[in-house]
Amino acid sequence: KTARLMAISVIVTTGRPAATTTSAASFASEPTAASGTPPPITALASTGDAERGPSLSPDGRRISFSRHGDTDGGVYVKDVPHGTPRLVWPFHPINQRVYITMWSPKGDHIAFNSLEGPDTYGLYVATPDGNTATRLTAMAGVGICWSSDGTAITFADRTSSTEPFSLFSIDVASGIAETRSSALDL
Repeated sequence: KTARLMAISVIVTTGRPAATTTSAASFASEPTAASGTPPPITALASTGDAERGPSLSPDGRRISFSRHGDTDGGVYVKDVPHGTPRLVWPFHPINQRVYITMWSPKGDHIAFNSLEGPDTYGLYVATPDGNTATRLTAMAGVGICWSSDGTAITFADRTSSTEPFSLFSIDVASGIAETRSSALDL
């Protein structure tokens, strides 16, 4: 059984047949009936505000996403499919945006980036219960990916807006970053 999680143009495969929607909210489908009838669609994150960067937890029981309201926003975690969104990290949507949330392979942390200025994002790691959030580094890129063992995050960055992007990896425990490949290698 397969399903797909969709938000804006982000698709995360989770193991059930695909459902198609044009909404910016996140959705999951149940298995297609034997009759070929399209599956029902269930909203996984539908707060009424702009929602971005959905990520399904490794066990498929929770979803993380960012919510951008008129006066407040934050990174949220919600039990799938009908839980209440819980605030993990608050931000003010006038001067901050979170575009990506990403669960660690073990499901014990969520990485996300937050717009902090022109072409500058902070890379953060938080616990799903919201008890801790740590800023690891500043970055100019928006892509993030956990290592398979959950000890490091790879991201795209550059030293100035005129430079091409390179890939870096940062150790989550120490905050030490190293270059993985330069733009010339890509």
